Amino acid sequence: MKRIIKTPCLPENNVASVLISSDYPDLSDALLNKFNISTIQVQRNNALTDDIASHPDCAFVQLNDRIAIAEKTVYKNIVNYLTIEENEDKFSLYKSYETISSPYPGDIRLNVRVISDMILCNTKYIDETIQDFADKYSYRLIHCNQGYVACSTVLLNNNALITDDETIHRSAQKNAIDSILINKGSVKLKGRNYGFIGGTCGMIGKNLLMFTGNLDTHSDAELIKYFLKKHSVDYIELNDGPLIDIGGIIPFSEYIK
Repeated sequence: MKRIIKTPCLPENNVASVLISSDYPDLSDALLNKFNISTIQVQRNNALTDDIASHPDCAFVQLNDRIAIAEKTVYKNIVNYLTIEENEDKFSLYKSYETISSPYPGDIRLNVRVISDMILCNTKYIDETIQDFADKYSYRLIHCNQGYVACSTVLLNNNALITDDETIHRSAQKNAIDSILINKGSVKLKGRNYGFIGGTCGMIGKNLLMFTGNLDTHSDAELIKYFLKKHSVDYIELNDGPLIDIGGIIPFSEYIK
């Protein structure tokens, strides 16, 4: 049996499905063939620049165990997948209120990170649906000057994250979240000088993090490994190439006994 994961981005069991960019079919095949993880492929949003047009972290955010928001062009694809999932808890998917489009800041409306009862985000530009959710369920909006919050963070648990952005690092520490700050520049993103660490990975099991490439290609690989070990998180690599920002590997459903 399967269920939608209960805590955003933090599965409790082996992951059954993930959201992933449609631009990387080889990674989707590897997830299915090696790990029995099916993929909900995020199709390209032509209103975004080419480099991030199919990035899940620009198109989807899960807010709690029953609510998620999807960019309008991705919404139908996820709804169709939901029909074959075990969904006893009546999981609800909403369309983003605003259009997700380039240039910045129109592309960051859903690019937030939910941690416990907090939402790390650039509060000036989040989608109105997220603001309504925060008001209704008493979530705290924690401001970060960086708009690409999901892109720039790796969430390990509700008390720990890795980030390559100084403003996110400071905001996390101010709110009692254990955080390390790593260097930018080691992540590949076609069309840009570099990508973000959060776009290279995602949790695919309890305390198991998957990277798109070889972690040792990052200049701060040893620091990252130390922090993962500190929080009892193991990691695996999809291939031996460089770390690639694909917009993240977002866990969606998990197997249950």
